[in-house]
Amino acid sequence: MMEDNKKIGKEVSQTTINLLSLALPYVSIPNIMRNGAENIANILLIDKINRFLSKQDHDFEEKLKISSKFTKDDRKYKKNVKLIIHNLNSINDDYKIDVYANLTRARLCELLCEDTYLRLTFILSNLHYGDLEYLKENISRKINVSASSGEEEPIEVKSLVSHGLIDCINKHTWGALEGDKTYMKTNLGLEMVRCGIDYENYHNYKD
Repeated sequence: MMEDNKKIGKEVSQTTINLLSLALPYVSIPNIMRNGAENIANILLIDKINRFLSKQDHDFEEKLKISSKFTKDDRKYKKNVKLIIHNLNSINDDYKIDVYANLTRARLCELLCEDTYLRLTFILSNLHYGDLEYLKENISRKINVSASSGEEEPIEVKSLVSHGLIDCINKHTWGALEGDKTYMKTNLGLEMVRCGIDYENYHNYKD
């Protein structure tokens, strides 16, 4: 048993065990980890949680418990832990896990309201990482698409528009009717970049 505990300690932090235990109260977490080789999904989930936690402040778990930004009672705390686990399980690459971790840090630091945080985490799970990179690269500039001259609207633009991260700013002009459109970030798009994609440089981005 002692050897098993040592093995688990090497694979996963105590905070990860605590989060999993709250999200899966009827499952033996140590058994999942010992038998992880038999279930790739379990290995991947544990890896995602560890990566997510590596981006948090050292007192993340305590902050999550006491922060009024997430909860004022134990039941709500458990609900939010389950939400984090569910979101991590739905994310399919490391880059987006880092973005999700940053959004959570921003929420705990009161840089995001609850509604915006939940909207962004939902959008994140549905976006391709290339869309996020495109948004970051164009966050401070206008995106011009001239369909009237044969230019095709980039797939990233279509995706970002559909998720409310950029919007056409000349939609009511004659040029837009002809297919010449100009897009710029929305407030939601700005928050995705400065609180998620590029959180370490948050103060470089202006409203």
